[in-house]
Amino acid sequence: VRGVKELGLELFQEVVMLLQKPNDRQIPSLEVTQPDTAVDDFRRLFDNRKQSGDISFIIESVEVKAHRAILAGKSSKLFDAIENAEKTKMGDVVRLPLSTDSFLTFLRWAYFGSTDLDPLSATQLLGFSKQYNLPTLTKLSQEIVRNNINSITAIPILEIAFSMDDNPSLKQELTSNSINYVVSNLRDIDLTHLSKPPTYQDSSLDVLDPRVVIPGRIAIDILLALQRHMGGSSQPKKKTQETPKTQNRRFA
Repeated sequence: VRGVKELGLELFQEVVMLLQKPNDRQIPSLEVTQPDTAVDDFRRLFDNRKQSGDISFIIESVEVKAHRAILAGKSSKLFDAIENAEKTKMGDVVRLPLSTDSFLTFLRWAYFGSTDLDPLSATQLLGFSKQYNLPTLTKLSQEIVRNNINSITAIPILEIAFSMDDNPSLKQELTSNSINYVVSNLRDIDLTHLSKPPTYQDSSLDVLDPRVVIPGRIAIDILLALQRHMGGSSQPKKKTQETPKTQNRRFA
């Protein structure tokens, strides 16, 4: 019995010593690495919106399908707009005052983080992103708009700038730079739409509505800038009041 105990003790000690020795053998890793396909997956989801989308947006009288879960998660205001969607025969519908190109640009940003915004779309999305509380899109749009004032975007940027009371410095920057560009490149810029009625299909607009007032303010500011550029003055000349002495001298 004593021999068995001693043998057991010796075996135990040998096992402990083996466990304490560093193991030089490399155990093969069983970890399997998978490529990150998230962006591609959401890009495919964007491409398949017509088949799998569950919410419709009416943009310039065109139906654009999307997935409510993706858009509603972007901001609480978008969530509210989708929750309060108009009930129609074609399903739930949300109407937005954007161009089709601008809205599709927004969807690409929302689905798979695309930052490829053309300047005109960025101009429209600047106001849209602020309205729907999308600060990342607002910042991206601001940078593109600031660096892309041209013959196509100058007037739309002025329209947006007039409504930027929450950011006075940016409002002043965009207004000044846009007006200066218009004045210096007047021949290349189409100003005719400033005299046209608003494109919004809303019969309730009155003369004090910003959508009516802003184009007029832009036209006035451009005319005043042109007058200054040509060396004129926006203030009428004051008549000098003649003193009795000057009157006598004139009639002498």
